[in-house]
Amino acid sequence: MKTIVVLLSVLALLTGCANWKQAGYKGTGTVVITVEAAMKAWAGYVAAGQAKPEQEVKVKAAYEKYQKAALVVIDAGQAATKTGNRGAFDVAVSVAAATQADLVGLVQSFLPQKLQPKPSP
Repeated sequence: MKTIVVLLSVLALLTGCANWKQAGYKGTGTVVITVEAAMKAWAGYVAAGQAKPEQEVKVKAAYEKYQKAALVVIDAGQAATKTGNRGAFDVAVSVAAATQADLVGLVQSFLPQKLQPKPSP
Protein backbone atom coordinates (compact mmCIF):
# COMPACT_ATOMS: atom_id res chain seq x y z
CA MET A 1 0.00 0.00 0.00
CA LYS A 2 2.72 2.49 0.91
CA THR A 3 4.41 2.07 -2.48
CA ILE A 4 1.19 2.86 -4.30
CA VAL A 5 0.43 5.80 -2.05
CA VAL A 6 3.92 7.25 -2.29
CA LEU A 7 4.01 6.87 -6.05
CA LEU A 8 0.55 8.36 -6.37
CA SER A 9 1.52 11.32 -4.25
CA VAL A 10 4.69 11.88 -6.25
CA LEU A 11 2.88 11.65 -9.54
CA ALA A 12 -0.13 13.64 -8.40
CA LEU A 13 2.01 16.61 -7.60
CA LEU A 14 3.71 16.57 -10.98
CA THR A 15 0.94 18.42 -12.78
CA GLY A 16 1.23 22.14 -13.37
CA CYS A 17 4.88 22.62 -12.38
CA ALA A 18 7.68 23.92 -14.57
CA ASN A 19 9.97 21.18 -13.34
CA TRP A 20 7.24 18.65 -12.63
CA LYS A 21 9.52 15.75 -11.70
CA GLN A 22 11.39 17.73 -9.05
CA ALA A 23 8.26 19.37 -7.65
CA GLY A 24 6.56 16.00 -7.36
CA TYR A 25 9.48 14.48 -5.52
CA LYS A 26 9.59 17.32 -2.98
CA GLY A 27 5.90 17.20 -2.15
CA THR A 28 5.24 13.52 -1.45
CA GLY A 29 3.87 13.89 2.07
CA THR A 30 0.34 15.27 1.75
CA VAL A 31 -1.53 12.39 0.10
CA VAL A 32 0.40 9.77 2.06
CA ILE A 33 -0.57 11.29 5.38
CA THR A 34 -4.17 11.76 4.35
CA VAL A 35 -4.79 8.18 3.18
CA GLU A 36 -2.70 6.54 5.87
CA ALA A 37 -4.30 8.61 8.63
CA ALA A 38 -7.79 7.82 7.36
CA MET A 39 -7.10 4.10 7.07
CA LYS A 40 -5.42 3.92 10.49
CA ALA A 41 -8.39 5.70 12.05
CA TRP A 42 -10.72 3.34 10.19
CA ALA A 43 -8.77 0.30 11.40
CA GLY A 44 -9.12 1.51 14.98
CA TYR A 45 -12.83 2.07 14.50
CA VAL A 46 -13.25 -1.46 13.12
CA ALA A 47 -11.07 -3.00 15.85
CA ALA A 48 -13.22 -1.28 18.49
CA GLY A 49 -16.25 -3.07 17.05
CA GLN A 50 -17.96 0.15 16.02
CA ALA A 51 -18.10 -0.39 12.26
CA LYS A 52 -21.19 -1.91 10.72
CA PRO A 53 -20.68 -4.63 8.09
CA GLU A 54 -22.15 -2.46 5.34
CA GLN A 55 -19.72 0.33 6.26
CA GLU A 56 -16.80 -2.08 6.00
CA VAL A 57 -17.96 -3.17 2.55
CA LYS A 58 -18.20 0.45 1.38
CA VAL A 59 -14.77 1.40 2.71
CA LYS A 60 -13.19 -1.71 1.20
CA ALA A 61 -14.71 -0.90 -2.21
CA ALA A 62 -13.57 2.72 -2.02
CA TYR A 63 -10.06 1.66 -1.03
CA GLU A 64 -9.85 -0.83 -3.90
CA LYS A 65 -11.02 1.86 -6.32
CA TYR A 66 -8.35 4.19 -4.95
CA GLN A 67 -5.65 1.51 -5.38
CA LYS A 68 -6.68 0.87 -8.99
CA ALA A 69 -6.62 4.59 -9.76
CA ALA A 70 -3.16 4.85 -8.19
CA LEU A 71 -1.87 2.09 -10.45
CA VAL A 72 -3.25 3.89 -13.50
CA VAL A 73 -1.42 7.05 -12.41
CA ILE A 74 1.83 5.11 -12.10
CA ASP A 75 1.44 3.65 -15.59
CA ALA A 76 0.45 7.01 -17.07
CA GLY A 77 3.35 8.73 -15.31
CA GLN A 78 5.83 6.23 -16.70
CA ALA A 79 4.39 6.70 -20.19
CA ALA A 80 4.49 10.50 -19.84
CA THR A 81 8.13 10.33 -18.79
CA LYS A 82 9.00 8.30 -21.87
CA THR A 83 6.94 10.22 -24.41
CA GLY A 84 6.65 13.71 -22.93
CA ASN A 85 2.89 13.58 -23.52
CA ARG A 86 1.13 14.26 -20.23
CA GLY A 87 -2.50 14.24 -21.40
CA ALA A 88 -3.40 10.77 -20.11
CA PHE A 89 -1.32 11.38 -17.01
CA ASP A 90 -3.21 14.57 -16.12
CA VAL A 91 -6.54 12.78 -16.50
CA ALA A 92 -5.32 9.84 -14.38
CA VAL A 93 -4.15 12.23 -11.65
CA SER A 94 -7.56 13.92 -11.58
CA VAL A 95 -9.35 10.60 -11.29
CA ALA A 96 -6.97 9.37 -8.58
CA ALA A 97 -7.35 12.58 -6.60
CA ALA A 98 -11.12 12.17 -6.73
CA THR A 99 -10.95 8.56 -5.54
CA GLN A 100 -8.63 9.58 -2.72
CA ALA A 101 -11.04 12.34 -1.67
CA ASP A 102 -13.96 9.91 -1.87
CA LEU A 103 -12.17 7.36 0.29
CA VAL A 104 -11.15 9.86 2.96
CA GLY A 105 -14.60 11.47 2.92
CA LEU A 106 -16.30 8.11 3.30
CA VAL A 107 -14.10 7.12 6.24
CA GLN A 108 -14.65 10.54 7.82
CA SER A 109 -18.42 10.13 7.47
CA PHE A 110 -18.33 7.03 9.69
CA LEU A 111 -15.87 8.18 12.35
CA PRO A 112 -17.21 9.83 15.52
CA GLN A 113 -14.32 12.33 15.45
CA LYS A 114 -13.12 13.90 12.23
CA LEU A 115 -9.46 13.71 11.30
CA GLN A 116 -7.71 17.06 11.47
CA PRO A 117 -5.42 18.05 8.60
CA LYS A 118 -1.79 18.56 9.48
CA PRO A 119 0.29 21.24 7.80
CA SER A 120 2.57 20.04 5.03
CA PRO A 121 6.30 20.06 5.86
